[in-house]
Amino acid sequence: MSDTYGEWLKTQREAAGLTPQELADRAIITRSHISHIEAG
Repeated sequence: MSDTYGEWLKTQREAAGLTPQELADRAIITRSHISHIEAG
């Protein structure tokens, strides 16, 4: 199990085959925001 939400999110995003940009587009937020979340 991941230690942080960011680690979990990255694992789930990668398992879904999505790039950070693709996830950001689907979530209607910026790629930068996804990167910040994943970095913790």
